[in-house]
Amino acid sequence: MLTSPRFLRSDGAAPAGEWNGGGGLVSFTPNRDIPRPARRQELLQLAVASRIGLPVPRTIVTNDRSRIAGWVTDDTPTAVLKAVSAPLLQEIDDSSFVFTEWLTADLLVDAAHTEAAPIIVQEAIWPKLDVRVTVIDGRIHAAITNSASLAVDWRVEHERVHFVPHELPLAVADKCRELFDTLGLVFGAIDLVLDQRGQYSFLELNPNG
Repeated sequence: MLTSPRFLRSDGAAPAGEWNGGGGLVSFTPNRDIPRPARRQELLQLAVASRIGLPVPRTIVTNDRSRIAGWVTDDTPTAVLKAVSAPLLQEIDDSSFVFTEWLTADLLVDAAHTEAAPIIVQEAIWPKLDVRVTVIDGRIHAAITNSASLAVDWRVEHERVHFVPHELPLAVADKCRELFDTLGLVFGAIDLVLDQRGQYSFLELNPNG
């Protein structure tokens, strides 16, 4: 089952996990070894990617409803909401995964949607092509969606989306390797998006591939 950051209305384990998920950014200090558990935290990844020169969408992390409201537009949404730790929520007879969704005004009606725990509010790059970059001991294997996504998170429409081999520009491939070197990783998968101007932007890195 799919769900979204609206799960933050819960006052149980999910919001607690979201508070813990921000620890990587606080603990990150340039030129120091990065603790292994922190390497999977998206806030740390965004900070490191930006520092080494990978484009990163404009991003805030907050549970302040007034700050989030400043990102809401009257017409077409221009920002997305993401869970800090993108948890898999386990139930007795079901489970659900938190996917990225559009930021719309209805999310601000109930304060519990945004105030129970911090969430990531990020500039939407749209339209886009999704690029998955798998790095194995410095070797780059990239694939790109064969058409522009209809959903803001391609995983929601994974049955329709197909990836085809893709060759990254050398400068982007080098930045991906530098990101892995900085985080001390030898394997993982990077999610990039390619916009209409031909710019690749970093979204996140999954150390498990």
